[in-house]
Amino acid sequence: MGPGDRTGCCPAQLPDAVREATAGEDVHVVLDLVGGPYFEAALQLVGSSGRIVVVGLMAGSRVEIDLGTLLRKRVRVFGTVLRSRPLPEKIQLAREFSQNILPLLISSKIRPIIDRVVPFSEVAEAHRAMEANQTFGKVVLRW
Repeated sequence: MGPGDRTGCCPAQLPDAVREATAGEDVHVVLDLVGGPYFEAALQLVGSSGRIVVVGLMAGSRVEIDLGTLLRKRVRVFGTVLRSRPLPEKIQLAREFSQNILPLLISSKIRPIIDRVVPFSEVAEAHRAMEANQTFGKVVLRW
C-alpha cells in the first residue's frame, strides 16, 4: 500500500502505511480520532516514551490492548474532549490552535490527508464509504 493508495485502509494496515510514510521513523504522538481497533494500531505505531491522545470514538469506545507493550514502550495515554469544556477553555484552545497549529497548516508543514472530494449531491454515497471503512483521511463535501 503506497502513499497514493489510501482507500480501504483498515486498522491492521495502518502501522505499515505510517511506517512507509515516515521512512520507518518512530512516531512520537498519535492523535486517535476514531478509537476502537485503531487504538491498537496507535499502540503499535507509537515509539518509546510516545503519547497517544484519544479524541474521538467513531470506531468504538472499547478496546483490548496488550498492557505489556504499553509498559515496555512507556507510552502515555491521554483522553480529551472539547464539547463539554467550559466556554473560556474552548476560547483559549482556539487561540492556541490559531497560534501554534494554523501556521503549520498554512505553510503546508503539516497537511490533512484528503481521501476524496465529492459533490454535496453525493453525500449519501460518501457517508456509505465512511461507514464501510473505505476511506483513509478526510472526505470533503463540495457545495
